[in-house]
Amino acid sequence: VPKGSQGLPVVFTSDTYFVGQDGILSMMSESISLECPSLEKTKVIGIVGDSSSKSVLESLTFFSITGAAFSNAFTTGPLALFIVLLVIILGIKKTERVLIRGLSFIIGIYLAYLLFGFGLFSWFAYSGIAIIVSKFIAILAILFSLASMKHFFISWEVTIKKLSKEAKDALNRLVELITSYSGTLILGLILGLLSFTNINKTFLLSRYLFMEGTHRLISIPIMIYYLLIFVLPMLFVVVLIFLIREYWEMKAHKQFKEHDRKANAHKKHYLKVLNLIILLFLFFFGILVLFL
Repeated sequence: VPKGSQGLPVVFTSDTYFVGQDGILSMMSESISLECPSLEKTKVIGIVGDSSSKSVLESLTFFSITGAAFSNAFTTGPLALFIVLLVIILGIKKTERVLIRGLSFIIGIYLAYLLFGFGLFSWFAYSGIAIIVSKFIAILAILFSLASMKHFFISWEVTIKKLSKEAKDALNRLVELITSYSGTLILGLILGLLSFTNINKTFLLSRYLFMEGTHRLISIPIMIYYLLIFVLPMLFVVVLIFLIREYWEMKAHKQFKEHDRKANAHKKHYLKVLNLIILLFLFFFGILVLFL
């Protein structure tokens, strides 16, 4: 095969070769025979179409890795993780905790994908359980967002008052556990393992290089960079929400310097408005993941 036409995938028959997926799928069946390919034949017909480089390393360029990681962040599994991240943020009352606990959740996800890149937890990627988990999270997100939107007008305290003291305490402990540093980290790790859907070919190639053994020193920085770009949208959202909450709190205290009660009331109002916006996005992403 001429160097300019070499690429992957490629199929050889007795007197023909097919380079590229389109040619293989559309024309190969007509050329299949029981005769083995031979290097001695001088007349060989070649069908060449769009293909990847025959060298795995040549296909892993800076731009291909960056683009693949960014696009991978908006597939079914990662979007389901993004939904959970928004729910965690909604459960955090103190603004100073939003940034560090959002980061803890993201670090858990990062570790899950990095461990998979190192050749572990392959079952989670090929079992199909990630699709089920993603759809389940999407359904819960839709129901939760619809149930919560009314509390922009009716405080959660009104609903909570109907619960017994034991139920209130149990609910508060559960929220505190999930939104703690260790809770968000472990939750991110577990859900990260359950989100291996539509993993990009670029990441799988770097995983192959690591498992193959001879290119581990090259594959590790590739995976580290890939996953940094992969979690970048989630990191951006966490930082953005943190800055918005911090700005509104400072604005409330600045506007009512000598009236702490009014300042706190405005802080709660701003937080309710922000939470409503988050709930709208939560509903949208729930619908998106459900029908992807």
